[in-house]
Amino acid sequence: MINAYEMHGNGEAALSLFSQMKNSGVGPDDITFVSILSACSHAGLLDKGQMLFNYIAAEHGKQPGVEHYSCVDNLLGRTGHLHAAYDLVKSPPFKPSASLLESLLGACCIHGNIKLGKEIGERLSEIDPKNFNSYVMLSNIYTASGSWIDAYRLRSEMEGEQLRKLLGFSLL
Repeated sequence: MINAYEMHGNGEAALSLFSQMKNSGVGPDDITFVSILSACSHAGLLDKGQMLFNYIAAEHGKQPGVEHYSCVDNLLGRTGHLHAAYDLVKSPPFKPSASLLESLLGACCIHGNIKLGKEIGERLSEIDPKNFNSYVMLSNIYTASGSWIDAYRLRSEMEGEQLRKLLGFSLL
């Protein structure tokens, strides 16, 4: 039920059900935590999401996993707390994935944070140098900020590296 509320954008109902679940003595599992953190992210419930993230380790005795970090990072990015999101990405007990950094780069595009976007883009190019999407997002950041020379340089690099969007196909 929590996952259904999350999928349909009803974060408050998901939190209410989570609270009822805890009060009735039913312990949440990792999937429940991911669902409730995702519900907070989609609803923009920053304080509640951070509180739940801390609850996982402090009161439930579990170490948050990559999925939990990803949800909180997404929440911070959506709500414009980009530096806090990047600090979180750099702090977990595991190496940040390209998809996690790509999500944060997307948030930098949305919120127009050029400086942090450049830093994340550079880190992404080290982790996954052939990732076409990260180059495009970084180029979009440059273009939106009027940094035409940087955008041109990056597009030239992409052509030099022969980075192209992978075409999909369907048999349907």
